[in-house]
Amino acid sequence: MSDLSWLDDLEHSRAWIEAVRHDALPKLMASAVSITINPGQEIDLKVAVELGMTILLDKPLLVINYDSQPIAEHLRRAADLVIEEPATHTGHRRAQKQISDFLRTLAADEPDAR
Repeated sequence: MSDLSWLDDLEHSRAWIEAVRHDALPKLMASAVSITINPGQEIDLKVAVELGMTILLDKPLLVINYDSQPIAEHLRRAADLVIEEPATHTGHRRAQKQISDFLRTLAADEPDAR
């Protein structure tokens, strides 16, 4: 599990919340899709917040899962596409192709991008 001790530092917590509010949220609102790498067993607060915003903003979600990391069943169901590849040069190239295909499909399906 991630070290969340920084949450005890009120100054740091407020700065992080402001960064989410004024940086991450506007970027996600302006994006057509959200792409994330599966954190596996690791609880990453930034990833969790971004995934929550993605779902609440009804953005398409692409999850990349390298090396057969455990993937939460609810995350798998929320994803429009899960790409599962080994973390190798060949795996990255195959993932890039699948990402391109996914983005092309989105563009074709929604010419007025979200």
